[in-house]
Amino acid sequence: MNAADEDEHEVEDLQTDVTRFLLGFVHAPLLGDQYVRGVLPAPEGAPAVRGVLGGRDERAPARLTADEIPLGPGTELLTPHDAVGLLRAARTEPGR
Repeated sequence: MNAADEDEHEVEDLQTDVTRFLLGFVHAPLLGDQYVRGVLPAPEGAPAVRGVLGGRDERAPARLTADEIPLGPGTELLTPHDAVGLLRAARTEPGR
């Protein structure tokens, strides 16, 4: 396996770990009244995931928000806990 394949595999593993961790916030709020309503990999294999947040039972797309969480390049990949921290920070920024 070459270095590019190893990096891609590492990103895929981290996307899986972050998704698994975020799914715990489907039934417990991530922040205030915001729950994880979905987790998606970023398009085209980008080293990121997209977290979709909304009210506990919200399903209407217009009432959901999505944030892309960069997982970092190569050996500087974030942990699932870091990804949750970034999502919480995005929700608490002024003007959000």
